[in-house]
Amino acid sequence: MKDVLDTPALNSKDGNPRAVSIRIEPRTMSKAKGTRRHDFRIGKLPKYVKADRVQLNRELMPLRPLGQIRKENAELRMKASRQRAMKQKIVPPRVV
Repeated sequence: MKDVLDTPALNSKDGNPRAVSIRIEPRTMSKAKGTRRHDFRIGKLPKYVKADRVQLNRELMPLRPLGQIRKENAELRMKASRQRAMKQKIVPPRVV
């Protein structure tokens, strides 16, 4: 990852050094739930995390309800004229 240090944002006067880079890839709803639990630190903290420093973290975006995301996905699929319907299996969230 040597190219990470030589990003345009660091070299350009117009670049934003506080910018966030994200990668978006499709996920099934069950995998999305796992990723969401990890990203928002929902559940028990791993042993390698220093619990006394967790409050120093900040949220980059609010946690959106999965139903809202699913509805948006359905609307996008309708706009794109997808032939196959979305899967209907909805698993209720586990209480930790």
